[in-house]
Amino acid sequence: MNNEKLSKLGLTIDDLEKEPGSNLELIESITTSGRLYRKSLQFIILKNLRTSLNNSQLNYDDNLRPYFPYWGRRQKWKDFRGTMNFKTPDLRATKLTIGIMIAFTLIYISLIIKLKWDNVDFFIHASLSGIPLDGVFFFGLVIPLIGIHYIGKTDLPAKDIDGLVDKIIRKNIFDLFDSDKTKLKNVIENELNTD
Repeated sequence: MNNEKLSKLGLTIDDLEKEPGSNLELIESITTSGRLYRKSLQFIILKNLRTSLNNSQLNYDDNLRPYFPYWGRRQKWKDFRGTMNFKTPDLRATKLTIGIMIAFTLIYISLIIKLKWDNVDFFIHASLSGIPLDGVFFFGLVIPLIGIHYIGKTDLPAKDIDGLVDKIIRKNIFDLFDSDKTKLKNVIENELNTD
């Protein structure tokens, strides 16, 4: 096994316990070793990120923010996810958004409680007329929360490339590690067969 094939996976001959004689032996040794599959998968995802972000010098410690500036981040992230060969995490809600959602919920609940105590007659008439107020109050809470969450989903899932690679691995772990690890074997084999 030559070093060129190993370098396609981010491995060196020193990483392996014994030198594999064929691609099949190499794939088997990678899929049976947690350390080797992690290292090779990180490298494969980094190569994919280098292609998707158009930066052949991309390193694990590079910051993500220059690639996804705040204005237009949603569209750029959507385009980026479309170019990746792996499932990538979605943007997260910012801390400000979460704070606004909590404040809205608390204010809304306190207003409903105040309304119930101050306007007992209204609730008696509404319940006698058959209007389902619980559903109205529930949707009055949930619909704005969904809107606030959607608008506030602009935070990147990681600060640097290393964090993003880790999140991508976590997002794909169940797909790659099905019962016989065929998808992981296919990913490694495809990488070995690229020029």
